[in-house]
Formats: sequence, structure tokens, C-alpha cells
Amino acid sequence: MNISDSGTKERLLTAATRVFADRGFKETTVREICALAGANVAAVNYHFGGKDKLYSAVLGDFLSSAFSRFPMDVGVSKDSLPEDRLKAYIRGFLYRLLGDGDPLYEKLGKLLMAEILEPSEHFDTMSERYIGPTYEALLHIVRELLPGADEDIVHRCAGSVVGQCLLFDHAKGIIQRMCPELALEANSLDRVAGFIAEFSLGGIARLRAGGR
Repeated sequence: MNISDSGTKERLLTAATRVFADRGFKETTVREICALAGANVAAVNYHFGGKDKLYSAVLGDFLSSAFSRFPMDVGVSKDSLPEDRLKAYIRGFLYRLLGDGDPLYEKLGKLLMAEILEPSEHFDTMSERYIGPTYEALLHIVRELLPGADEDIVHRCAGSVVGQCLLFDHAKGIIQRMCPELALEANSLDRVAGFIAEFSLGGIARLRAGGR
């Protein structure tokens, strides 16, 4: 088969998405991906420049899809109250991590979580393109909620919001064992998002009232 076949690149990306999702970066081989894609083993280098860059392409494709499916401003606009925009932000964040019940999405979400917790060189470009701007949007919301606050307080509040979201996802297994009703699942995501928002807004209100 010609490695420059017009459909080969798309098949490789689709196959790599499934194999990386199942086995992770280190355990995945180019041969496995190419076998699933029905492609020559040289095709990965030809189309992507190697396994590393193919992995980056998978992460980038996943993040692009995640932000398209679950934006951070569903139901709000730039003129909405910052409280409402924070709630929408948290809900979108959790949906991007967990998805809506699709098993493949959940596996890819775990790959993304691993990169967030321990970023590799494969994640630098994606972080600049997606994570950075998203965090800046959160900082903007917090600044509106805490007018005149020191930037370190703003960053701590934003970090607390992000940390809660990551905790409910990353520690889902132990939360399921200790307190099943708090576990982050597709059918409980809105409830968890509401709690994080209420808890965060309560803390921010305390700071705004002079507790900082």
C-alpha cells in the first residue's frame, strides 16, 4: 500500500487514538497502530514524523474535539454575571475531563489527566493552545468576583477551582469507595459541578467581604 495514500493519515490518527487510549504512550508500538490502520510501518514517519508527534496529534485532536463539544460558556455570554460564568466554566471543565459516557472519550480523558498532572514534552504545544487560554478566562472571572484583589489571591482562587475539578476526576475511584454519592459520573456531573461552584463562590464571597 502506498504510504502517501490520501486516507492513510486519517486511518493512522483513528487507530492511534484507540491504541494510545487503551495502552498509553509508552506501551504502544508503531507496529500496532499501523496494523490496526492497515498501513505500512513507514507511514507514521511519513505523515506525522514519528510516534511522539503522532501522540501529540492524538492529544491535539482530542482537545480540539473536547472544547468543541463542551465549551466553557454554554448558556452564558460575556455579559452574564461572573457567578453564572463561573458555574458554566466548571461544568464545561468537568465535561471535558469526563465526557458524556462514551468509553473511548473517558480513556482519552485519562490520558489528558496524566499529562495535566505530569506534563511531558508532548503536551507543551497543547498546553499553550488550550490550557493557558482557558486558565486566563478563569482568572478574568475571578477578577470580576474579587475587584481590586491582589493577583496572588486571584491565582489561588482560580487554582482552587481547578484543583477541585481535577480532584473529583483524578480521585474518582477512592471517592466512589468512600462516598459513592459524591463520585463524578456522567449522571452526577451537574450535581458535582454545582457543588464546586457553590463552595468556590462561598469562599470568594468571604474574601470579598474582607477575610483575605
